[in-house]
Amino acid sequence: MMIGFTQWDVFVSGDIDKNSPEKFRKSVENIHNVVYVHLDSPGGNLISGMEIGRIIRKLGFSTYVNKQIPGTDKTQKGECYSACALTFLGGNFRFIDKESIYGVHRFYNENSLQPSKDDLDTGQILTTAIANYINEMGVNSSLMNLIVSVGKNEMYVLSNDEIKSLEVTNDGRLKPEWTIESVEGGQYLKGLQYTSYGLGKTIFYCNPNKSISILSVYEFGEEPMKRWVHSLIIDDKTYHLNPIGEVKIYSNGFINTNFNLTPELARLIYKSQSFGHAMQMTVDAPTFKGYRVEIPENKRPMIKNFIENCLSK
Repeated sequence: MMIGFTQWDVFVSGDIDKNSPEKFRKSVENIHNVVYVHLDSPGGNLISGMEIGRIIRKLGFSTYVNKQIPGTDKTQKGECYSACALTFLGGNFRFIDKESIYGVHRFYNENSLQPSKDDLDTGQILTTAIANYINEMGVNSSLMNLIVSVGKNEMYVLSNDEIKSLEVTNDGRLKPEWTIESVEGGQYLKGLQYTSYGLGKTIFYCNPNKSISILSVYEFGEEPMKRWVHSLIIDDKTYHLNPIGEVKIYSNGFINTNFNLTPELARLIYKSQSFGHAMQMTVDAPTFKGYRVEIPENKRPMIKNFIENCLSK
């Protein structure tokens, strides 16, 4: 296995063998920046592949399937098979370039013409280990069903649709979290989602006058401007709002903003697929800073009940 570096990128290529995890660990142990691990490998030792994946997850790195164009800081399509496919799942945020290849196969002992009981036991142990690893990495368990269904000596290349539906990639967005939490004197509704751009979090709380307000928390990641135009993003539409009081900017990169919601806007939220906060330099600016939290279908009843209870008190 070969490892190369640029400032925030680690490029991994070649076969993965039993020595690869320790080599990878030593290569990245002193890195403290946001890191993207770029994979281009035919695979190798599956146990080692999972071990590298766990190192990547522990360090909070993201993974790509692509490779560096020699002599440049650009990338081109790559290939990731077998053990590499398992290593890739360790990425906190996972991306596969459109033309890159991601392939899996069923484990077998290539040195045995007739499988022995020991071979079968080993196969069952490794199959269980891979299944547990896939679950640990938060990937759809159906990926394991696909792996064990692949014929001997065959490699199955996943389509872009399969890669997305099996949650092999997450395109820089972890699953949203929606909860109702208790504090002294009441409850609040919290929605948050981690992305490769930072954390976005919204806290909804009831007011005594049958209204609802929100606290928006965004991990800015850089020094923000003091004055912004603020808007709510509900699905693909924006609704301009004025903050309540001072917008608080913290040294750790977070910006906190409070808003009051009209009943109409509040009800639009639980009918939508996503909700967020946009900050722009001007109303007509083509770009914005901010975040979006997805609203899964199964969370809408909880969100609706909380909002309607606020508006009826």
